[in-house]
Amino acid sequence: MSSEDSIAEDYDEIADEYADFYDTPAGKLYLHITTEQIHSYLEKFGDPITVLDIGCGQCTVARRLADRVSIKRFDGVDISTEMVERARHHLKESTIESTQIECADLRTYEYANGEYDIVLAQGNVASYVDVSPFLEQISSALKPGGYGFVSVITRHRYILRSLWTDDWNAFVRAFNGDQVNDRDGVPMTPYRVDALKSYIEDVNNLELVDIYPKVSYLNQLPESHQTTLMNEHWEEIKQIELENANSPDNYHGTQTEFVVRRPSPNDDDEYSV
Repeated sequence: MSSEDSIAEDYDEIADEYADFYDTPAGKLYLHITTEQIHSYLEKFGDPITVLDIGCGQCTVARRLADRVSIKRFDGVDISTEMVERARHHLKESTIESTQIECADLRTYEYANGEYDIVLAQGNVASYVDVSPFLEQISSALKPGGYGFVSVITRHRYILRSLWTDDWNAFVRAFNGDQVNDRDGVPMTPYRVDALKSYIEDVNNLELVDIYPKVSYLNQLPESHQTTLMNEHWEEIKQIELENANSPDNYHGTQTEFVVRRPSPNDDDEYSV
């Protein structure tokens, strides 16, 4: 069995768990932080916009964004047949004008060049592809002036999880940046933030705009404690996490978001970090 077949089967098997995550306290907060931060960049565009979602899963983030902005074209690609079928089902109820969801290997799929205002690469997708050509794909797919939002699970998360579970071998692998298994059993490569920044700098027609954490504090607690805190302090926690996402010296969360942009001929110097 090829590695892509194995990954596809892994994600087929966790489709229910993937959907259930967004009903957990950390999942609700993750979705809120993700969409709030992305929406802040979408205000730079006039409606409607075009969106490519690489590793779209069940299109949860895109569907939430569609509640706030007009999306005239949405293209999604995922390696999992089960995820794609669920995405197509959910999108029937969305306000998006035109949708196309494909089941394909993300590493070899040919994306349309220069046709998207934003490219989403959420979840774990950047952790199991060869990151340099993957970033090149994002750059090519974006229109000049378009934004990409790339989520990466950094080694920080795996280091903490391995210590909590007393898994010394997993700790050593994560510390060294070797491949590890996510809690869903999917093999991942945990990146250092500085390494990802270096990869982005090497890509033609792509610039780093921002780096921020998603769900830094709540995810460090057992789920039972998360529920109690969320029930009692939801508004305060949302504000704290949004402020934390905008902190220039904190990159560590459930996931770390890299915001990139394809330069436009009309640019000044306001975009880069």
